[in-house]
Amino acid sequence: MKRLLAAALIAFCFLGLTSVNQAAAQPASYIFNISFVSTSPDAANAGLGGYDNWYQWLYRVDVVPGGTAHNGFSHFTLELPDCYDADLLQVMALTAGANGLPTNGSNLSGLTGDVFRQYSFVSGYDGSTESWGVKWNNIGSDSLDMIGEYDYFWFSAPIDNTNYLGTGLVKYGNNPIYYDSVLVPDCPQCHHTPEPASLSLLGLGLLGLVRKRILKIVNKKGTV
Repeated sequence: MKRLLAAALIAFCFLGLTSVNQAAAQPASYIFNISFVSTSPDAANAGLGGYDNWYQWLYRVDVVPGGTAHNGFSHFTLELPDCYDADLLQVMALTAGANGLPTNGSNLSGLTGDVFRQYSFVSGYDGSTESWGVKWNNIGSDSLDMIGEYDYFWFSAPIDNTNYLGTGLVKYGNNPIYYDSVLVPDCPQCHHTPEPASLSLLGLGLLGLVRKRILKIVNKKGTV
């Protein structure tokens, strides 16, 4: 009987330790904090796409405690105003970077997160979230999936002002988590360099006004 009790006690302790180890191995629930960090002049891209002045927009994504279930990170998306058409977004894609790898190698070339991670960058419409803007795709084996981890993301836009609150999306596969009230660039205004055709039309319009003014003066003299 004593042997049976001892065996039962050993089995109970073993099962208890196994359960504790399994519970400890489960990842803690977490959510993401998306923060706008700063803008800085991007002289390396001056004139890109016909815009005189460009500015790098820097964001940080942190893994913080919270949530009710284990999350994951495969994509990070920022929604932008509709005024950023597909052509402008494609130009902006040339300036984007993350975690120490800006494609233009300018202001943020030495900036990394807690570890080195790799991302690709796309722009336009994201069908899985029905959002319009810019998106980074995690393409490495390491992901943002532990509390305390963080990465930096950036792109350049032809404006340094923001009064516009967009939506940040972090998703694992096709399961997006939405974060509202993220500062994103306003619509570019009064920054665009007119194309040659536009300048020609403007010149013709001015010539027409001058000619009309001259004819008016001549006609007045003729009637005096």
